[in-house]
Amino acid sequence: KYQMVETITCLSKEPFPTSNYICLFGQHEQLLNNLRARYNENLITDLYSYFTEPWCLAIFHDRFIDLRKELRQILASKEEEALLSIEELAHQIEDEEINPTEKPRQNLKRVFEDSIYKTLVERRTLDYLRYNRHLLPMYAWPGII
Repeated sequence: KYQMVETITCLSKEPFPTSNYICLFGQHEQLLNNLRARYNENLITDLYSYFTEPWCLAIFHDRFIDLRKELRQILASKEEEALLSIEELAHQIEDEEINPTEKPRQNLKRVFEDSIYKTLVERRTLDYLRYNRHLLPMYAWPGII
């Protein structure tokens, strides 16, 4: 229903980084570089190779869990008094307490982009990448070029 990684099965004659695969559990497929769409379009033929690509190293980093917690706190906070937090808005849409005229996903995206939350999430993510730049040199951020 929510397109999250719920199970992981690995069959291999060779050793593989189990701790990395454990990090994938519970992640949304979009965080995993649109895994579902890429797989359905036959763009992924080997999941082992896919998860050794540089884009996913931030997810396997030991501080990534902390970043996710901080981002969740931002989205759960009430940054603007008159407005619901993004988390509260998502719950109300899911519980059908409000019925937006646009699709729920589009509504959440629009509210997010029009609020202070987008800037806060971007800033925190860029701080994470800057702080970990020596371990994650494959990521770019403003000012690096």
